[in-house]
Amino acid sequence: MYRRRKVKLIKVKIYGFGKWVNQDFDIKSDYQIIFGNNEAGKTTFLNFIKSILFGFASGRGTNKFEQYKPRNGGSYGGELIFQDSDNNSWTVKRVEGKGDGDLSLFREDQKVPNSLLTKITSGFSKADFEATHVMNDESIRSIYDLDEQKLETEILALGAAGSKEWLQTADDLESDSAEIYKPRGTKQPLTTSIKRYQELQREKAQFDDQQVQYSKINNKLMELKKELATSETKYNNLLENQKALNNLHEKLPRYREYLALKQISLDTASLISQSDWDDYLENKGQLNALNTSKRRQADATLTDQEEAMLENYRSNQADIDLIANNKNKIQEKIFDTRQFTDSLRKSDFKSDQVRAENPLYDDRMELLTRDDIQQLNVTTPKSNFNLGILVSIIVLVITFFVPNPIRIVTGIVFVVTLIWSFYQKKIVNDSLAELDESKHKILSNKNLDKLTVEQAKSIQPVISQIKSLKLEQAELDSKVNQSTGELDKWKNLMVKVHIVDSVENVEDVIPEVESYFNKLTRLKEKIDLMERSKIETSEFLKNHTSSISKINQNLANLFSKYSVENENEFVDLHEHQKQQADNINKLNNDVEYLGNDISNFEKITNLDSIELDLQSINNQVNTIQSERNVKLNEQGSLENQLKQVFDDSAYTKLVEDITQCESEMIDEYDEWLSGNLASKWIHEMLNLASENRYPRMIEKAKSYFSILTNGNYVDINMNKQNHLSLTRKDKTIFDVHELSKGTTVQLYVSLRLAFVTEISDIVDLPILIDDAFVDFDSSRSQNVFKLIKEISSDNQVIFVTANLTEELPEDHVLRI
Repeated sequence: MYRRRKVKLIKVKIYGFGKWVNQDFDIKSDYQIIFGNNEAGKTTFLNFIKSILFGFASGRGTNKFEQYKPRNGGSYGGELIFQDSDNNSWTVKRVEGKGDGDLSLFREDQKVPNSLLTKITSGFSKADFEATHVMNDESIRSIYDLDEQKLETEILALGAAGSKEWLQTADDLESDSAEIYKPRGTKQPLTTSIKRYQELQREKAQFDDQQVQYSKINNKLMELKKELATSETKYNNLLENQKALNNLHEKLPRYREYLALKQISLDTASLISQSDWDDYLENKGQLNALNTSKRRQADATLTDQEEAMLENYRSNQADIDLIANNKNKIQEKIFDTRQFTDSLRKSDFKSDQVRAENPLYDDRMELLTRDDIQQLNVTTPKSNFNLGILVSIIVLVITFFVPNPIRIVTGIVFVVTLIWSFYQKKIVNDSLAELDESKHKILSNKNLDKLTVEQAKSIQPVISQIKSLKLEQAELDSKVNQSTGELDKWKNLMVKVHIVDSVENVEDVIPEVESYFNKLTRLKEKIDLMERSKIETSEFLKNHTSSISKINQNLANLFSKYSVENENEFVDLHEHQKQQADNINKLNNDVEYLGNDISNFEKITNLDSIELDLQSINNQVNTIQSERNVKLNEQGSLENQLKQVFDDSAYTKLVEDITQCESEMIDEYDEWLSGNLASKWIHEMLNLASENRYPRMIEKAKSYFSILTNGNYVDINMNKQNHLSLTRKDKTIFDVHELSKGTTVQLYVSLRLAFVTEISDIVDLPILIDDAFVDFDSSRSQNVFKLIKEISSDNQVIFVTANLTEELPEDHVLRI
C-alpha cells in the first residue's frame, strides 16, 4: 500500500511576528518541549507556525488580534523548514502581502510551485488543522461545560473531522424539508400542489373523445423510448470498453519494454561488491597522487612571459614600487578629474539653459551699476499744460458774461494764461528729451541699447548668473588642466616601465595597472611556491617510493579476484553492473506503472490486435451515436404530433395547467427530496466514516487511555447505537457520563490523539499542544509527557508549557 512521504519540522526562522524578531529555533523531529513563563511568547510561537502554513489573519474584525505584526515596523513573517523521509529540505516562506501574505515554497533551495504545499499540508485548511492537531487550555476546559448528550456527541465526532457541523447541517436540512411537505400536512407547498394535480387529472379524465391517432402516436413514442433506452445502455457499455482499450493502447509501449526487460538476464551474483569498488577507487586515487607528485617538479617552471615580467621588475623596481604605493592616489586623482569634468559639463549645460530661457540676453551685455539703475528709475517731470489750458477756457467763458471794461481785463488774463501753458509744455518736453538721451547713453555703454529700460532692469539677474557661471567654469577648467597634467606624468612613467602600453584615455590605465600588479603578485607567490614545492616533493618521493609498487599489487589482486586481465576490463565489468541495476529499476518502474493491467495484457494473445480492436469499437461508438441522433429526432417529431392531436382550447389549457403543476411539483419535490436525501447521506457517510476508522482508532485510544490513567482503565467499547463504555481494570464498566471530569478529559485526549495518529498516513503535520493540561496534577502531567514520547515516534509533537513536572532531556527542551 502507498504510504505518504513523512515530513518533519526541523527549523523555525522568524523575521518578525509579535514579540519575536529575527529569531531562529531548531526543532526536534520527534518531540519538542518549549518552556517559558507566562507572556514569554509561547502561544505566539505556535500561532507563527499556523500562520506560515495557512496564511496570516486578515486584520478584519476580531482577526486583527491574530495578526501579530511587529510593533517596530520590521519585516512581518518568516520561514518553516521541513525535512521529508528522503532527507529533502522543504522551506515554506511567507511574508506580508495581499490577502493571507506572499507565499514562497522551496525544495532544496530551488523555488517550486506553491501548489506543492499540499506535500506538507495534505490539503488541510487552517480550520481542519486546528480541529485535529491543535489542543489548548480553552478546548480542554470546554469539555467540563458539556452535558451528558453533548459530551458523547463531542467524543463520537472525533471519528471524522467536522462531523459536528455536518450533523447540524443534516438537522437543518430535515427541518427545511418538513416545511415543504408532510404526509398529513395541509398547508405545505408540495401538499397543496399534489391536491391540485389530482383535481386537474380528474378534469382531464372527463375528456373521453380522445382520437385514435393519439393512441397510435403515443404507443409508437413509447416503443421508440424503449429502443432509445436499450441503445443508451449499449452505448454506455461501448464507452466503457473504449475507455479500457484506450488505457491498454496508451500503456502498450511500456508493456513491450517490460517484456523486453524480462528477457534480459538480471543476475547480479558475480558483480563487483561496493567495498571492492571503493578499494579500487582509493588505490587508484593514491596512485594518481603519487604519480602527480613525480611530475610536480618538472611542471613547476616559469613561462617566457613570466621570465620577462620578472626581469622587467628587477630592472625598474624603484619606479614600479613607487607606482604601487601611489595607486590609490592616482585613482583618486582620476576620480577628481572626472568630478571636475562632470561639474564643468553641468555648468556649461546650465549656462546654455539660462541663455535658451532668456532670448533677449547677449554675451556682450554688462551689469548696470547702482547709479545707472537710479538714473534709469528717474521719472518724467509733470506738466502744468493741461491746468493752464483749463484756466484759459474758464477765463474765456467768463469774458462773455462780464461788462466791457472787465472783459478787457479777462481777455488779457486769457492770453497770458495761454502763453504760460505753452511755455510750461516746452520746458517739460525739453526735460523729457534730455532724460531719454541720458538713459539711452547708459544702456548703450552696457550694450543694452536694444532693450527697453524695464527689459534692461529685468535681465540683470540673468547677466549676474551667467557671469558667476563663467567664473565657476574658468576655475573648474583650471583644476581639470592641473589634474590632467599630473595624471600624464604618471601615465608616462607607467609606459616607461612597461606596466601599460600607450593609452589615449588615462581612465583606462587603472584596470591595466591592477591587472599588472595582480600578475606580479601571483608571480611572486609562484616563485615562493616553486621553492617550497621543490623541497616538499623531494621529501615526499623519498618517503613514498615503495608505496607505488604496493598499490599496484593491490590493484592486481583485485583484478585477479574478478578474473579480469587489466583495469579496463575491471571498469567495464563495473559499468555492466550499473547497467544491470538500471534495467532492474526500469523493470520495477514498468511494473508500478502498468499495475493490474499486466494481467489484462497477458490475456491478449496478439498485442497488435489492440489497435485494431480500438478502431473497431470507435467505429461502433460513432455508428450507434448516429443511430441515437436519428431516433432522438424521430422522438421529437412524434412528441410534436402528439401535442397537435387535440385542438380543443379547454383541453389545451388543461394540459398546460397540468404541465405547470407537474413542473411546480417536481421543483418542490426535488427540493424536498434533496434535503431528505442529503440529510440521510450525511448520516450514512458519517456512520461509514466511523465504522472504517473507529476500530483502529479505538485500539490506539485504549493504549493511550491506559498510559494516561496509570493502567486504571483497560478497555474502550462502542455498541451498535454508537454509545461508548469504559472498562476499569477491576472489570467495572462505566458509561462516558459516569466518569469524573478529569478522567473524561483524559478519554477525550486519548481519542483525539488516536485519531490524529490514525490519519498520519494522510496528513503528517506536527501536533501543537498549548499548555492544554494546566489543571492536571503532577501525576497526570507526567503521564501526558509519557504519552507524548509514545506518539512522537511517528507523529511530531510541539508542546509549550510554563510547568515542567518531569525531568526531560535538555536537548528536547527549548527555554524561551
